[in-house]
Amino acid sequence: MPKIPTFTSGAEMTTQTGSVTSNIQMSPANNIFTATQSLQKTLSNEYVKEKKLEADNKATLILADLYVNQDNGTKGLYTIQSETGANGNPGDASNSFDNGVNKLWEYAQTNKVGELDNFTKKALEKKFYATAGIFKTKALLDSRNTQFQDTKKITDDFVMKDALALKLNGISYLEAYKKNVLSRIEQDTTLQDSGVKKKQAELYLKFGENTLGASLAVSQPEFLKANISRLTSLSVEEKQKLLNAADGQILENNKQLFTFALNLNEDSTTSQLVDNYQEIVDGTFNGNIDLIKQWQKLPKADKAAIIDFAKTKRRDNTSELNNRQTAFLNENKQKAVNDYTKLFNNSDFLETIDLLKINEVFGDPTNAYELDSKNQIIDLSTKVGQEEFNNVNEYYKNFEIQKKILSGEVKDHITKFTLPGETEAKSITERVGEGISKAEFGFYLNYLLPNTNNPDFMNNNNKLFKLIETLQPSIEGESSLKYIDTTTDNRLNNFQSQMILRFNEGLQKGINVDELLDKTSKNYIGKGLIQIYKSDKDAITQIIAEKSAEVSGNNIEVPPYSEEKYGSVENYLNSQEYLDYKFPGRVKLRKDLLDTSDITQEEFNKGADQMIIDGNVLEISDNDGFPGIEYKGQFYAYDDEGNPPKRFLERLQKDRENNKVKAGKISLAPYKKFEKLIIDKEGLLLKAKKLFKEKNFTIGYGRNRSSIKEGDTITKEKALEYLKEDITIRLDEIQNRIPLFNQFSENLQLALFYEYYRGSVGQSTETIKLINAGKFKEAAEEFLRNDEYINAEELGKKGIRKSMEKVSNLLKQEKAGFI
Repeated sequence: MPKIPTFTSGAEMTTQTGSVTSNIQMSPANNIFTATQSLQKTLSNEYVKEKKLEADNKATLILADLYVNQDNGTKGLYTIQSETGANGNPGDASNSFDNGVNKLWEYAQTNKVGELDNFTKKALEKKFYATAGIFKTKALLDSRNTQFQDTKKITDDFVMKDALALKLNGISYLEAYKKNVLSRIEQDTTLQDSGVKKKQAELYLKFGENTLGASLAVSQPEFLKANISRLTSLSVEEKQKLLNAADGQILENNKQLFTFALNLNEDSTTSQLVDNYQEIVDGTFNGNIDLIKQWQKLPKADKAAIIDFAKTKRRDNTSELNNRQTAFLNENKQKAVNDYTKLFNNSDFLETIDLLKINEVFGDPTNAYELDSKNQIIDLSTKVGQEEFNNVNEYYKNFEIQKKILSGEVKDHITKFTLPGETEAKSITERVGEGISKAEFGFYLNYLLPNTNNPDFMNNNNKLFKLIETLQPSIEGESSLKYIDTTTDNRLNNFQSQMILRFNEGLQKGINVDELLDKTSKNYIGKGLIQIYKSDKDAITQIIAEKSAEVSGNNIEVPPYSEEKYGSVENYLNSQEYLDYKFPGRVKLRKDLLDTSDITQEEFNKGADQMIIDGNVLEISDNDGFPGIEYKGQFYAYDDEGNPPKRFLERLQKDRENNKVKAGKISLAPYKKFEKLIIDKEGLLLKAKKLFKEKNFTIGYGRNRSSIKEGDTITKEKALEYLKEDITIRLDEIQNRIPLFNQFSENLQLALFYEYYRGSVGQSTETIKLINAGKFKEAAEEFLRNDEYINAEELGKKGIRKSMEKVSNLLKQEKAGFI
């Protein structure tokens, strides 16, 4: 059997090594639980603290959320406190607060507290009610303050109204006022301190007596002075202030009393004012014994103040008399201008005017303006009748006049003025035939002068004329040829007319003014005009050659001169024949502007073989076997149905439109046409009658006024007189409301005027705004939105629809073809 090996250790005993020490000391009687009991207590305390802090945090977060209103509408603490404080009844406020807080806690228990542990719930409830108690204390304090404020407002309102009653009833109501105030103060339970009550009563009594005293100082100053001692609540200083006010009012009353003779009436004159003023200074008052006696009782200081007041009053009333006289003269002047305008309806009136017509319009002059205006038109008509009238239009003279009008210096055609280099003042009327043509005169009367009170018109046209002035040199040409070229005036006049035409066309289209006058703009109105109207050196050379030929006898082909036809060499040199000869390249342009026609489809339907239209022959003819129309050198074949072709009708329409845009001036349709229109449309009523369902009676030719009574009758002559008056008034009105009325086509003028005469246009302010803005299509549509049109059948006015639709259609067709 093998031998088990043995091991012999060479180590020493452990007792021989160094020992290990410990600070743990344990009684042999203790076990592990008792040994660690203090540690367990410490850990338990820390756990409780942590749980308490966690509960407090949760409670604080929930409580913070309860300050504000909740999503379901439940009011938060802030709102509950605010509403409670605004309640002026503290008892109700306390109950309201408690109800609000309880509702909020019920909401919190249902929506905020449900998942919390009991520890957190208790913490939250404790914090909530503690916070609510603080909120309630502040809310009830605010409620009490609100009660004080409400009570004071009620008392203040009562005192103010009772003070007004004191003012209205006078001093006899003073004792009742005092009793009411003191009674109200006693009723006010918010005033606990007797001293506070006394102070408040004094304030209210002072307020009432001051109100009464101030009223008496104005209405009964002498009475106030006699009874000032009855205002017992006022201090000496307050009473003296009222007495001073009474003395001041007495002085003001005396000023009016003693200067009564300086008051104005219809018959007052400046000399009367001077005489009456002197009577005041002397204290004689035109022998009025009562005034003299009162004056003698016044102290010197009051007399001096009254005389100073009289001096100021005399000066002011003298100025007023002068203003009245100026206004009267201006009224007379305007009447004279209006009377003159009645005569001028077109540029042909000077050919037919006679003294009978002048007297019919002006009658017997009642003032210097009417007399001067009448004399000016008589002189002008005489000048025309005796063939002393020169219809040449001097451009430079007219441009200076136009600048004076646009600057506001000249406002009418009968006031005299001077131009640069002149020594004698003349009116526009007096200058007609002496550099102002008939057409230019119409331009003044119908375009410039009626619009001088229109700020937009004046501003826009000042810009336009400034541009025209800067372009004049380009039209004039070289200064060395300026006085040789007899076409300068003609070219400048035509250039200006085209600029004005294009300018107003642009405005009608709604294009901005500055864009129309900007040379870099696509809408610039001067495009191409410089090339058309500028000076032609070759033409000037030709003029010189022609003058030389008259001396040398050379044969130059020029239009023959006829004194019978042209009247003067100057007229001949400015005639169309002569200008066409000198400017052959411009003949086509001139014909496009001036060769116009006014043929209608009705004339085609008549089957005429030939028509003469403004000197142009329109023939029904064959061209190589094709039937058609030859017009202005062109042949237009009929279509398959035998009707004139569309392009021909378009050419005629273009010519019609060109006829409206001749390089002449604008004018109002003839008065007779307006008169005939109303007579035809309205018919004659010699006895007042109510038409349709109108409020007022109608008589004559559509005169409808509240002054017309049932049973009124008139003669036909009186009806015509009324008609002239009504047309004149309404023409003035419509031209004021629609400044560019004169520039519309005659058909639109007549149709629009008739509707204005009836009242439908005047009622539609939006239509007028759109017309003035150049928005004709929109205006046409707006006009038919008129209640009268819509309800025509119901109103028994079915027939008006046609005339109103005519205006609408004409507005849609209207183009900016005027000037």
